[in-house]
Amino acid sequence: MEKTSAEDRQHRMFQLIDEFQRSGKTRKVFCLEQNIALSKFYYWQRKSQEISENEGPGLFVPVKTGGRTRHVQSPGQYVILQYPNGVSLQVPVNIPVATIGTLIHLI
Repeated sequence: MEKTSAEDRQHRMFQLIDEFQRSGKTRKVFCLEQNIALSKFYYWQRKSQEISENEGPGLFVPVKTGGRTRHVQSPGQYVILQYPNGVSLQVPVNIPVATIGTLIHLI
């Protein structure tokens, strides 16, 4: 039997945590059905929460504007993106969204 890599194990446990959250079952019942030790489930659930807090979808937050949207093409105007860790990214307002995405992934 082939050994499972740590990455595969983590992926599988995170899938199970997602299944549990959608199931509506208690942890105890879910773990019994999946043949997982409750302590192991708690470990992976905690690990999943830590990862999602540090790099999950929370990195992006919706931005609401107060009224009509205007397209600004004036050079010299910038948007500043500030990350929770203090890093700031200043980009021209007319930069393509795809370029911003690329810059975000480089940081």
